[in-house]
Amino acid sequence: MFDAALPATILLMQPDYNFDGSSKRALWLIGIGSVLALALIAGLLVFFLNKQKQANNPQQETAASLTVGTFPYVYPCSVATITNYESAFGLNDGGNIGYQYEASAFVNAKGDLTQLARQPDPAAGYGSSCAMTIPKSPGATSETSITVTINQFSGTKGANDSLSRDQLAAAANSKNPNATPPSLPSFVTNSVVFKPGALNDTIEASIAHNNVYITLDYPLQDGDTTATATPKLDAFAKTILANADNKAVATKPNSLAGHATFLGTPFVDICRGLDYTKLASIFSGIQFRPDVMTNEGQYGALSNLPAATTGVTNTCGLTFNTSTDRAGFQAFNSSSQAQALQLVNIYPQSLRLSMNTFSTADGAKAAFAAKKAAQKPAAVGPTLQDIPNLGDAAYTYHNQGVFQKSAINQSAGTHQVNYTILQDDYVILNGPRLITISFQQNSETDPYATGPAAITPAQIQSMFQLFKNVLSARGS
Repeated sequence: MFDAALPATILLMQPDYNFDGSSKRALWLIGIGSVLALALIAGLLVFFLNKQKQANNPQQETAASLTVGTFPYVYPCSVATITNYESAFGLNDGGNIGYQYEASAFVNAKGDLTQLARQPDPAAGYGSSCAMTIPKSPGATSETSITVTINQFSGTKGANDSLSRDQLAAAANSKNPNATPPSLPSFVTNSVVFKPGALNDTIEASIAHNNVYITLDYPLQDGDTTATATPKLDAFAKTILANADNKAVATKPNSLAGHATFLGTPFVDICRGLDYTKLASIFSGIQFRPDVMTNEGQYGALSNLPAATTGVTNTCGLTFNTSTDRAGFQAFNSSSQAQALQLVNIYPQSLRLSMNTFSTADGAKAAFAAKKAAQKPAAVGPTLQDIPNLGDAAYTYHNQGVFQKSAINQSAGTHQVNYTILQDDYVILNGPRLITISFQQNSETDPYATGPAAITPAQIQSMFQLFKNVLSARGS
């Protein structure tokens, strides 16, 4: 080990009086230079050894880019995985039959969610979920589903309070309200298992763990009972909590990219591959909601289900606001009604991005023609128009309607107000793929003024390029 005190010792060393002045100074300087060189080499060795250690230990804790208070944000499908679900429940997707849906925070969000997406109730958590549907075997005619919900709090109190609430509900729902509610075998003191209703065929198993409250909703299958399902839920819960405690796993958004599909080609996860920073710059002024995003993937379906004819599908759901929305909310926020209403959803606009992949270009072409025929206007109002020079073929569908609702801001008394919803779909045929870019935006004055983002052909071209970038990166 290098002695840090050595340079100081050399600097204080007196030159030998047996040498002349210039020789003394030369030797003294050589000594200093040698020690400094050794120090530099030692420092570089330590640096590269640490880098190698990090490479060999990918699970080493690092600062999370998204948190809930001081706790790292947990992505639900990163901790509740298809592989672990299959293992715990004895399922087998054959590698290419299955479905996954995740509702989580926006993958590009960074910072503390309690500051990025404030809630009126400080004790309220941030909900997220992962739903999976897998067959018992590749040749099965039915599938087994489970939904894992993770509510994340800025402290441990929220998770513990949620457990107490559900334990009371389970006791009230049982034949013996004074008995201790059943729990998972591996989590006797911090879990509860119950059926929400007498006629409900779903079992709920919930666990309080640090700042998260995890609930597994499992619809009973033929032959299942609470007694037979509980050990499976327990086994799955153990893997979920182990993954939740592994920051390298829990804080990285899950992706189905590369998973086998019924087409024999790897799954392309558009929702995780798109460059959202460029998407925000394409539509100048829009801001995505940080705590909400959905990612839906169907990589294969049983032959007796309608989904088998829609190809491999991937759909992303996002909500956003425009500069008009933010200005309207800011003006409203300074009014007397703002405190009474305590509005939190300042992201009134939505965007859905989807891609259907077929085995052949002809399959995609047939789906494109069918979708276009279904959207062809049958009355005055909606418009459908071909878009030149976009993919192999493309069209846009526009529709808008005026609706009424009871006023949210009733400072002027109870009354009805009008609002307008605008729908703009851009459907693009690109080889064996059908890409849909769909906006649903609203324009209203109650409780605050909102306004849609303008959409131009050039912007859609740029969005289409983002899809192509992902496909190119995946070699598709």
